Amino acid sequence: MKSVADLKNGVVRAEIEIQATPMAVFEALTDPARLEAWWGSDNYYRTRDWISELWVGGKRRGTAIGADGKIATVRGEYRVIEIPTLLEFSWEASWDDFSTTVVRAEIRPTQIGSLLTIIHSGFSPDSISCQGYAPGWGAVLNWINKYFPPSALNIQQD
Repeated sequence: MKSVADLKNGVVRAEIEIQATPMAVFEALTDPARLEAWWGSDNYYRTRDWISELWVGGKRRGTAIGADGKIATVRGEYRVIEIPTLLEFSWEASWDDFSTTVVRAEIRPTQIGSLLTIIHSGFSPDSISCQGYAPGWGAVLNWINKYFPPSALNIQQD
């Protein structure tokens, strides 16, 4: 797993190879029950109340409750959907005063399963927010990777 911020261009790029099919990864990124199951950890924050209207223009929204009890919201809408290889949606986070950025999730098949690449763009150059998203997306990719058991490929087929 790697996650880096390009502060000059206002882009975060994170990627991880997951032992699951592209379709399984796509569903984990779009199905509300699955999102709630894996996105977060007890010592950081847990997510809930996901809305995922899987069509271009459809809403995407989730609530996070921090280990400290603070509540945050992320909202947006789907811009591009190519099942099971590509998702793009706007990202408006309460902790960033709902400024709009764009998240692109690319899913490519690999010999062990899938390569998930997140490209989060639209930050102002040298943005402190951009810098903070690099470790954040790193945590998110580790959580989704832990969601899939090592035998996920043997169970789930495209």
